[in-house]
Amino acid sequence: PAGGAALAPALAPPPRATPAGAAPRQASPGSTVTVGAEEFPPVLNNLTPEGNGQWTGMIVGPALARGYKLMPNFSYEPWIFDKDCAVTTRDPFTVDCTIRPEAKWSDGVPLTAVDFKFTYDTIMNPDNNVVSRNGYDKITAFNVLSPNAFQMVFEEPFAPFRDLWAGTGTTVLPRHILEGTNFNKVWNACICDPKTKEPIGSGPMLVESFTPDREVTLVPNPNYWGTKASVSKVVFVPVLDSNAEVNAFRTGEVDIIYPQNQIGLRKKIEAADG
Repeated sequence: PAGGAALAPALAPPPRATPAGAAPRQASPGSTVTVGAEEFPPVLNNLTPEGNGQWTGMIVGPALARGYKLMPNFSYEPWIFDKDCAVTTRDPFTVDCTIRPEAKWSDGVPLTAVDFKFTYDTIMNPDNNVVSRNGYDKITAFNVLSPNAFQMVFEEPFAPFRDLWAGTGTTVLPRHILEGTNFNKVWNACICDPKTKEPIGSGPMLVESFTPDREVTLVPNPNYWGTKASVSKVVFVPVLDSNAEVNAFRTGEVDIIYPQNQIGLRKKIEAADG
């Protein structure tokens, strides 16, 4: 989903439109932004069945860059990739992708093709409880061509190849952090180095803390290689009812809401925002 776009006014990496139904207040530089979340994830790993949901993606998405940003108009904007991946051969159907040389993890380690290969291997490992292998299971060969380039060979033409690395339902995993760990548990309670518990990420924010059913806090990634976040903190709190969301927005308890569309909702939001 493109729902993470609702946070664009707060986070400031390349502009995204605000979806219908989302109601952000413009954040001032250095401020804390509080987001009312209609669904609160039980775990943070959005590749698992327990963590795979729109709100998990919206919460974790700013911390974990993807190959593409899936924009609200469903176009693809290269993010980690330096340009659109190219179909280089039709038979067999082959796609080559190249990575921005400046892309790196928050600990300073370069983000490279081996991280994409590790992510693919992790998803395809039958011991790992992933929500879906659709598309990845069409790949017959995943070739690392160089630190900044990889190639995917498919068993048949696969038009939605961009979706494998786009949208908040996908991610790219850090091999140097997660290799040898239990994927089914390692990122349930934090997006961090399991040895040091220090947050790890590749996007403009890092997941500083996670308290199930209560709060998730994101802080800026000081080593982000793109446009820096313009806020000092983003806090997600559960507000599990649309009417309660509007009331929380009206009272200033939260700055951004993303309620489910319903009749009369826009008028309520406009009235709440004065």
